[in-house]
Amino acid sequence: MEVPGTKSITPMFAGDRLLTIRRAKMNKHKRRKRQRRDRFQLLKYHRQQKAKSEQLFHERMKKKLLELKTFDPEEYVRDVIARASRDWTTEMVPSGRKKYPHWSTLMSIEELYGIPPGTYIDKNAGLPDEEDEERIRKLKIKYYKEFRGEIIDGGGDGKKESEKN
Repeated sequence: MEVPGTKSITPMFAGDRLLTIRRAKMNKHKRRKRQRRDRFQLLKYHRQQKAKSEQLFHERMKKKLLELKTFDPEEYVRDVIARASRDWTTEMVPSGRKKYPHWSTLMSIEELYGIPPGTYIDKNAGLPDEEDEERIRKLKIKYYKEFRGEIIDGGGDGKKESEKN
């Protein structure tokens, strides 16, 4: 006779995923059982869906046939020519949306910033003057020579000597 509680608990040897596998198998079994039970309802549902899509298809075909019967080639050509000769820049953009004018055509810079109309605004502010322009040109030539290994003429267009000729 042994004293109760002295027995060692033997570990259960099973895979880590045993419960997961069992649950997946049960779900599969239940799914198959449900499909067998509901077979006729599923068949009826699929029949109805197919009939519905067939009906929609027939309606689309009837509309196309009606459009084909009412098609006037002369009117179509006139419409295409009218669309091709439309001046997109003034009335609308190519998508067909109305083109609105740029704000600068509607108001002046003075009105935009609330400055009195007689105030002078230097429109060339931030642009280099002649001596700064020469210094920038020399720095640009130096940069191209050192870092890009190219020789440029230093003109404003940034082309290489070989491209000029």
